[in-house]
Amino acid sequence: MSLQNSWVLSVALLVVLLCTRSALSQPELRRLPLAEPETYATDSVVTDLNSSNGSHSVVVDDHGRPADKGVPPLDIKSLMKPRFKLAFDWEPEVDGIAIGTSDLSMRVPFYPVFGPPPPMITAGYSVTQIDAPAGLDLPLDLHELSLGVGWMRRINEQWMARLMLSGALASDLENTGSDAWQLRSGAFAMYRPNDRWSFAFGVLATGRDDLPVLPAVGAIWEPSREVKVNLMMPTPKVSFLLCGTTTRQHWGYIGGGVAGGTWAYERTAGVGDRISYNELRLALGWESI
Repeated sequence: MSLQNSWVLSVALLVVLLCTRSALSQPELRRLPLAEPETYATDSVVTDLNSSNGSHSVVVDDHGRPADKGVPPLDIKSLMKPRFKLAFDWEPEVDGIAIGTSDLSMRVPFYPVFGPPPPMITAGYSVTQIDAPAGLDLPLDLHELSLGVGWMRRINEQWMARLMLSGALASDLENTGSDAWQLRSGAFAMYRPNDRWSFAFGVLATGRDDLPVLPAVGAIWEPSREVKVNLMMPTPKVSFLLCGTTTRQHWGYIGGGVAGGTWAYERTAGVGDRISYNELRLALGWESI
């Protein structure tokens, strides 16, 4: 059995075990958020605006299945807990170059000075490892440290607005001059005419050389509490609820979109330079929230 097949089999087995554990547990009903809002300006940050205000959620029964029952929303203590996200991406070798990325991020709600939802303080670290021929003079590791803040406000029953601002150091840690620092931001408006449809309009400043600005437009369709069709650009995704408990949900998804980044690095001769990496990605995955 190849390494790729073993990895896929291991992930599938983990999902089955988690869902089996969910089915065997006997928790009481509780209201759960559909998804966590993204914290990075080049991700699908606008796709979960409708979920973050607490107005739309999934209720699970004692078998981890969605259930429509009158259950009170999460209390303020639950909303103020920090959330962590760990992600791994690996891409097979193409033209002699293989890339792998590990990412850890944290989202901490700030005190809701103007009422809920609170501003979100975000921090993250990622490392991208490159396996390439020595003749290309590419760095082995590219690091990124980021810190930002996001704020979302309801305008009326159908409209919401969200603003984001973050700074990042993207470098091989050898070249840490001005070329390594990036400023990212985003501004969005979300229109939600009913419980099934949401429409978003906005723009992202990515800090990248190759794609400095990206439009963030599209729609989100929720035909049921178990399915979410995210048609938001630049990262559309279709998610299916696999199982859940009172504290955690497991979703499978298929998606795609634009990925990559820009980093500063130092060549072998000691000369500073910048490298941009861009791709159109198709992904099949699982997430636990």
